[in-house]
Amino acid sequence: FDFMGPSLAAAGIAGDGAPKAVAAGDGSESAYQRIRSGQYQAVTVAEPLNLQGWQLIDELNRAVSKVEWSGYTSPLHVVTKANISSDGGDKNIFDPGNGYRDQYAKIWGK
Repeated sequence: FDFMGPSLAAAGIAGDGAPKAVAAGDGSESAYQRIRSGQYQAVTVAEPLNLQGWQLIDELNRAVSKVEWSGYTSPLHVVTKANISSDGGDKNIFDPGNGYRDQYAKIWGK
């Protein structure tokens, strides 16, 4: 989608009308910028990469310790203009503000 805007603009298509991009597994900085500006993209389904990194380490620790997997799956988060400032959106990322780092630190005895 990063090159969609210039191509559509060159074709004379306004950024605030159709088509509007909806991207899954995206959440790039440029996607956040397009949503904020209302240009060619209305939604992105951002991946919580920091959370997934912590989860990966936790699951590896469990596997090495021969403990069953946690059963946790990452939350789905649809970024829109209405909620773009929450959960890390001010930094152009999806990083849930649910205290997961503290919870993992408790699990790991830190």
